[in-house]
Amino acid sequence: MPVWLGIILVLVFYQEIIVPWHHEQAARERREPPTLFSSGRTGPVSSATSPSRNCNGPPPSHRGQVSSEHYRLLAEAAERTDVPAGILYALWTERSGRTTVGWPADGSWRIPSELVRSGRQCRGPLGRSWCEEELTSVGAVCGQRRRIGQPTCDPERIGVSPQFGLGPLGHDPHDAVRRWPDGRLAWAGYVRDFNGDGVWDPLDLEEALLSAGLRLRGDHDSARSSGLDELTAWRLAIETYLGPAAGDRYVRVRDLWTDWCSIPGRCRI
Repeated sequence: MPVWLGIILVLVFYQEIIVPWHHEQAARERREPPTLFSSGRTGPVSSATSPSRNCNGPPPSHRGQVSSEHYRLLAEAAERTDVPAGILYALWTERSGRTTVGWPADGSWRIPSELVRSGRQCRGPLGRSWCEEELTSVGAVCGQRRRIGQPTCDPERIGVSPQFGLGPLGHDPHDAVRRWPDGRLAWAGYVRDFNGDGVWDPLDLEEALLSAGLRLRGDHDSARSSGLDELTAWRLAIETYLGPAAGDRYVRVRDLWTDWCSIPGRCRI
């Protein structure tokens, strides 16, 4: 075969095969968060949990940037629960706009009893009985007593999201605790007293992150045991956490997770 013909064939192969493949790979990287793996374990974790890489503070300002203290809390929660820090960051952002304690002050979160009486969701799609169950669970959460005798919160002075989300991670009160007809409380397995003050406080960022991580890890592991792959298992865990009509919100969480991982050194692809 003439040399000139061989050169032409190589150029055609490059233009028709190699270049389109690279374009598709670049587009895929923009669409999907990376799949993250830790050595020796099947569950993905962010490399933000790796002390050798991440304990010297956060990288320079970028999308996905947080303060040094919040970076530390995210990294510790990721390490203790074996959940990617990027997922915790994304849920924190999606649920409350990264409020650091209590609830956002933008007026969208309301006193729980007011939400039951006049909230659009309680009059429509969710229904009053569903909202009243959530209100009962809010009362159970707030009714816990710290070791010093102080209640966890006052249900008439806190704010909840339109879906009754509690605290920085928007925890679902009725998923966390339910009151049986005989008055006994049944707490979910991810609800724990992480700081030793005698209560589970979803309004506290550290406890909210840790309990969210435990819930996500449990749902992820259940999905994996059913045969789902890593990324699909994380998606199912996230959508379960987000609750009804999670599809559009999952897309936002996925994009925020990608923002977190776009900072070099945070996540292993």
